[in-house]
Amino acid sequence: MDLTITFNTDGSPVFKSSTSSIWPIQFLINEVPPDYRMKNCLVGGLWFGRHPGMPLFMGKFVEEVNNFGRLVWRMASSAIKSTVHAIFCCVDAPARAAVMNMVQFNGMFGCPWCYAC
Repeated sequence: MDLTITFNTDGSPVFKSSTSSIWPIQFLINEVPPDYRMKNCLVGGLWFGRHPGMPLFMGKFVEEVNNFGRLVWRMASSAIKSTVHAIFCCVDAPARAAVMNMVQFNGMFGCPWCYAC
């Protein structure tokens, strides 16, 4: 049984007058029933400081997910083999631009789907 995850990240200022923010990478295991899934969010990474360098920040998260390989876990008397796949990233428009390492939506060529904007 393979496991799939949905992850997200977004920045939040630490203080009103501060230039520092905190960016958590949070993820959910999609195979967990919805009632339990939303109550059991996991943290996959945390950045504190100015705006993160997303290639470094997200790159490390992607590297770790890819390095999981085959997981073997036991349930009752049987061994279950799984792999983990990140299938969905849920972010708002400014975070999407940062995660995709591109210009924000309101900048020149800020549309991720076309070159006409």
